[in-house]
Amino acid sequence: MSEFTPEDPTEWRPLTDQERELLEALTSQDFTGAGDLRHQIDYAQAQRGCNCGCGTIDLRVDRAHAPPAPLTRQPAPGEANVVDDNGDTIAGLILFTNDGYLSSLEIYFAGDPLPLPELDRIRPYVISDG
Repeated sequence: MSEFTPEDPTEWRPLTDQERELLEALTSQDFTGAGDLRHQIDYAQAQRGCNCGCGTIDLRVDRAHAPPAPLTRQPAPGEANVVDDNGDTIAGLILFTNDGYLSSLEIYFAGDPLPLPELDRIRPYVISDG
């Protein structure tokens, strides 16, 4: 039995390949709980997470199939810069969790809303894990 939240199930959908690649890149870094978060990707669904027009997505995980990650901070320590053609940072990606489960992949930026970037446009990094 799934422990999905009771929101409208018609809005939730499988992850796109692009969303999966971004989540895998952020959770492939070396931080406490990364492996558990990576395992959750196979049991995650997504829906639009923001009304501004950006690519932020909300996530939910079938908790019957994946354990929570033992995270020591919020958001998760795996983040990424988003770069333009010149390699200049134009945005960032943050991975949020709730009770150790994936809950949101947020793109933040200054200016006009941006979609989620392609994998080759991100530069992952780990912030303090403590």
